Amino acid sequence: MLAAILVIASLVIRVEEDHQGYRGLHEQFYQSWTLPNYRSVSCCNKMDCAPAWAKWENGHLFMKRSFDTNWTEVKTSILESNQPDPRESPDGQSHVCINSSGQAICAVLGSGL
Repeated sequence: MLAAILVIASLVIRVEEDHQGYRGLHEQFYQSWTLPNYRSVSCCNKMDCAPAWAKWENGHLFMKRSFDTNWTEVKTSILESNQPDPRESPDGQSHVCINSSGQAICAVLGSGL
């Protein structure tokens, strides 16, 4: 019983740490992230940007945020690495902003992709 309580407590702590890290991303990275072709326009509201999984299939890039059920195709033209003034991933992970229409509008690949 004590072991089960310790496991649950450690999971709660881990979730809180993850939440704090995600909030930190919003404060430090997402709030200042701008559209690739319009560097004066923010690409994030507090709901559309998140760490993401990324995969290549048949030459096309797809990304999926942790709360998404489907993969979204990402145009390589919006990747930070393809911009004249690219931004690096703040934590080595991939990140994507997907607007309410389901279109990826900003994306950065993590290390290794």
